[in-house]
Amino acid sequence: MRIGIIGGSGFIGSYTILELSKHQFDITIIDIVEPYRSTVENCTYKFINCDIRDAKEVERVIVSNKFDLVYHFAGIIRAEVCRKDPVLCCDTNIQG
Repeated sequence: MRIGIIGGSGFIGSYTILELSKHQFDITIIDIVEPYRSTVENCTYKFINCDIRDAKEVERVIVSNKFDLVYHFAGIIRAEVCRKDPVLCCDTNIQG
């Protein structure tokens, strides 16, 4: 099964990858930053740099990769970032 994980570099996404990799799924992380968490270092995955605020690019990535399933975990969670740049947070967390 081909699985895309939008926001796969974050906390929830990285632990989802860890669990899914136990079942030999074909996993692709779709995010603006490459994963850095030690939880995914022994997992096999593909990485695609994509910003969820770019709807056309997200659609192109999903369609061209023919995923069977897509998880969406992307978002800005840090309150200080939201206070400093509420427009970015709305664009990411609501429109993204």
